[in-house]
Amino acid sequence: MKNSPNIILIGFMGSGKTSTSKVLARLLERSCVSTDDKIVDWEGRTIAQIFEVRGEPYFRSLERRAVAELSDKSALVIDCGGGVVKDPANIADLKTNGILVHLKTSPEWILRRTKDVTKRPLLDVPDPLARIEKLLKERASMYAQAEITVDTDGKTPEQVAREIVSLLKNL
Repeated sequence: MKNSPNIILIGFMGSGKTSTSKVLARLLERSCVSTDDKIVDWEGRTIAQIFEVRGEPYFRSLERRAVAELSDKSALVIDCGGGVVKDPANIADLKTNGILVHLKTSPEWILRRTKDVTKRPLLDVPDPLARIEKLLKERASMYAQAEITVDTDGKTPEQVAREIVSLLKNL
């Protein structure tokens, strides 16, 4: 499995990437790595703290570094932060040795999954649903670059992971 491509989960915050990646890694007997976890380890502070103290551009530079590092590895399940797709270089790197899986989630489900989480800097606005809709629209063409798309609305991480495994067999 050393030369196996990485399975890379992309999608908006609240789409279930973190939970699904752990189940998927177990089903595929692979290691699971999160770009956000790498950044938190490097910085010694939360994503929200990084945004607050250093700003989004600094965070995106760290995210770029994490993607570049992980893209050189193989046989991983990689859980990418929601904004990874904003940088075309990230998509290009991830595709060099990976299969992109977009976890597609409706704005309503995203809001439902994130409403009680206070550490979502991009959604700390008066109308989070409108913000989600705007960001999803901006990122639609980026998410469309995935080889596989799975709708996550109303599904458990286990259901989504099993659907991904099934779809991977058809590639």
